[in-house]
Amino acid sequence: YLGIKVYRFYGRCRHCWAEFTFKTDPKNSDYTMESGGKRTYEAWKDADMMEAQLKAEKEKEAEQDQMKALEQKSVDVQAEMQRLEDLDAIRTMNRRLGARDQTI
Repeated sequence: YLGIKVYRFYGRCRHCWAEFTFKTDPKNSDYTMESGGKRTYEAWKDADMMEAQLKAEKEKEAEQDQMKALEQKSVDVQAEMQRLEDLDAIRTMNRRLGARDQTI
């Protein structure tokens, strides 16, 4: 995949001494079990579960707290207005300084 080498690893179980092999999977940035074993932990499942859990919590919180959402919207609008005022002040100052530079 994209010129990245695939490596194969061999090992033995420390309990029963059975041989197992797995190889790298560059496409998914992971490993795949080839033979002699079963994968018991998959990090992507944990990440997907946590992401789904966080999303569900945010949705639940948003449903329960409509007043907080309204307050947040008000704060966002005020911040946007302040940014627009600051931008207008900067533009006015640039116009004044630009006119002064032309006279010098």
